[in-house]
Amino acid sequence: MNKIKRKRIVLFYIILILFNGNSLDVTGQTSVQDYFPDVRINTSNDPAPGYFFLAAPVSMDTLHSAYLATVDNRGVPVFFRRMEYPVLTLMLQKDGRLTFLSWKTDYVYFMNDLLQLTDSITTVEYDLNSHDYAVTESGHVLLLGIDKEHKDMSEVVPGGDPNATILEGVVQEFDENKHLLYTWKTSDHFDVTDGNEESVFVDLTAGLVDYCHLNAIAVDSDTSFLISSRHMDEITKVDRRTGEIIWRLGGKHNMFTFLNDSLGFNHQHSIRKLGNGHILLFDNGNMHDPPASSAVEYALDEQNRTATLIKRFRHTPDVFSVYIGSSFRLPNGNTLVDWGNTAPSLTEYHPDGTVAVEFDFSKHSFSRQVFKYNWQPRVFTLSSDTLSFGMWSGSDTLTRQIILHNHLPDSLPINGYTGHNPSFFLMDSLPVTLPGNGEVTLTMGFYPGAAPWGYQKDVMTLYSDDSIRRVGRQIWLFGGKEDHTVPEVTIMPDSNNVPLNPLITIDFSEPVRRTDDKELDYAIVDTLMIFRENGPTGPDVPFNATVNTEKDHILMVPRQMLKSDQTYYISYKNELEDYMDNAVPVKEVYFTTKIIMTVKNNRALGNLTVFPNPAGRTVTIRTSVDEAWKVQIYSILGTLMMEKDPVMVPETVLDLHEFHRGVYIVVITSKEGKIKKLKLIIDE
Repeated sequence: MNKIKRKRIVLFYIILILFNGNSLDVTGQTSVQDYFPDVRINTSNDPAPGYFFLAAPVSMDTLHSAYLATVDNRGVPVFFRRMEYPVLTLMLQKDGRLTFLSWKTDYVYFMNDLLQLTDSITTVEYDLNSHDYAVTESGHVLLLGIDKEHKDMSEVVPGGDPNATILEGVVQEFDENKHLLYTWKTSDHFDVTDGNEESVFVDLTAGLVDYCHLNAIAVDSDTSFLISSRHMDEITKVDRRTGEIIWRLGGKHNMFTFLNDSLGFNHQHSIRKLGNGHILLFDNGNMHDPPASSAVEYALDEQNRTATLIKRFRHTPDVFSVYIGSSFRLPNGNTLVDWGNTAPSLTEYHPDGTVAVEFDFSKHSFSRQVFKYNWQPRVFTLSSDTLSFGMWSGSDTLTRQIILHNHLPDSLPINGYTGHNPSFFLMDSLPVTLPGNGEVTLTMGFYPGAAPWGYQKDVMTLYSDDSIRRVGRQIWLFGGKEDHTVPEVTIMPDSNNVPLNPLITIDFSEPVRRTDDKELDYAIVDTLMIFRENGPTGPDVPFNATVNTEKDHILMVPRQMLKSDQTYYISYKNELEDYMDNAVPVKEVYFTTKIIMTVKNNRALGNLTVFPNPAGRTVTIRTSVDEAWKVQIYSILGTLMMEKDPVMVPETVLDLHEFHRGVYIVVITSKEGKIKKLKLIIDE
């Protein structure tokens, strides 16, 4: 049986077994949550709207499995499908179709917004390379393939295998009708000695030589594509019409001068062409000293052959992903970085490098690439994606109705919902049956009697679960009760002897916005905060600010170390109110910095203070070390919750807003490896 026929038979059975029909058998045995546990959210500071697209090829333990999923900013899966075979690279295409790749069947699959398989494609005459693929706006598909050629490497390098197998890369482009347009091969353009021989992955004397290792492809224009050759540390631009190389960035044949970047990139993944013409890539950094991964944006001047570093998104502390990772630019300018099978799993950054949101699900799975789109499945839809209850009078529950419409011919059980604010709830008993191509009406309730402030909001996920799949839809809920209470404000620090690298926090007793009703976000919050030397009329201090997702906590971080024995002034403009139009009173605080005297070369960590303890939303750690040191906070069960490395001053302040009440262990490590542990209690 030939290879193509065998693949078609496998494809038929995959479609038949996993995607046949649309009815869901709800028997109550195993739920989606058994296969996809809650995501741990390390940080959430006003992330971009949308859903993270995950494709997990394997499970990290015995319970879970490979899966496809779309997950919201709170870690709630809206679409989930358990897969019996490895899957990779779930993407949303311009025409609205979903695509993903199967590691087992060697096909790229297409799904419509009803989550039905509609098409598939694979390479011709070559094995599919499962690292990446690209789909153009016109519907052309670019696939990576693998070619094996035999070569007498003893004629190339001393000690080379005379019958070595060389792994070569292939690119094939197909038109919208799946007709093969051309095949491009690395063996026609690269030399086996182009591989980085300092890499542990490249051995030119081995029997199997993987010198190139294509792992990413991107459409550069109508006439060119970009490929990433990991083991060559090179990004290559190729003419789609002639197959000729236009330029080579990085590696032994680099044609560019790097500006503003002494580090460069190596063993990279995930090349992207951005709307501004720049390129974005994930730098695995295997050859950096020490190894560290990051997402890197370059502006390329192709005429003068310069590559200018625009931004490097590097985790604090460093994360090193040995062989996986991706980066993706979101429409609002945020950058999404997937750290592969390390912890954390993914970080979304604001343009200035501050963290918008960070997920960790590394204990049970990983996604080799992560994307984010503002998209929901259309298996069933709602009569409205938002629902306002108006003003609660203080007596009966307010109710509103929502109509669910099934776009499939078979009935669908709606058997669960997820919410976060107890003021909102579903009044109907579940499950209810949504008829094929029919509708059902559900009643939502709003009762904010115990709510601490007037304005209330939530996002509710209505879903249909069975033992392997979730299909959901989200609705945003709003309501209020009479509230004339002015928000309270707390600004810290507000004392003397503050360290030179403080975290400045502004906490409100309820969510706030601008007085023009604009939401606080990454772009606005910087313009409202005031940080100056001496007082209100003193010189401005440069800082970065973030606002949390709940809009009740602002974090300000100075862009450089503060001066010692200097008084600083913190306040905000008279432009804030709560969501019931109560003006936030302007508050101002002063604090004075101080270098804490230390004992020279005392690396024994004998003078260690953690205060206050019990702690609230911040904690100060003071040591007697005069060189770099590291602080880690572990849960009582041994889970690493926070790490700051290196700390260059004797005293540092940590933000504990993302921590729950409980007992934690603080671990301090000196440069010489001396360790001291203290118990920390968080009671707020």
